[in-house]
Amino acid sequence: MYAATDSRKLCPAGWHVPSDAEWTILVRGYFPGAPITMGTQSSTFGGILKEVGTVLWTTQSAGTNNISGFSARPSGYRRPDRGYTFINCVAAFWSTTCDLSDSTGATNRAMYDKLEDFDRLNTAKSTGLSIR
Repeated sequence: MYAATDSRKLCPAGWHVPSDAEWTILVRGYFPGAPITMGTQSSTFGGILKEVGTVLWTTQSAGTNNISGFSARPSGYRRPDRGYTFINCVAAFWSTTCDLSDSTGATNRAMYDKLEDFDRLNTAKSTGLSIR
């Protein structure tokens, strides 16, 4: 998480790490009534975002079609103990938004190999997730 808000320009010129509000805009572009609470925002949006036909995902859920063109690839995450897990099963992306009720956590979005779910989560900042 610390890299997502680092002022040393993580992204190329003209690009930026999205905020939680920007992730919500993306979701609501496809699902106008999607909830903005923590947990599953959509039981189908993950499939719309995931890259199709790649061997990177352990399995491809039935609803994977990437009609959004986002082409999410699984990278798993680095646990706070510095071990890596779910390398080919989970794609999780930081936002620049910290959860104000818990200074140790920050908001991110995640999708999974066997599901089309798209989740909004609060994860420990010491966890290593992807940036998109």
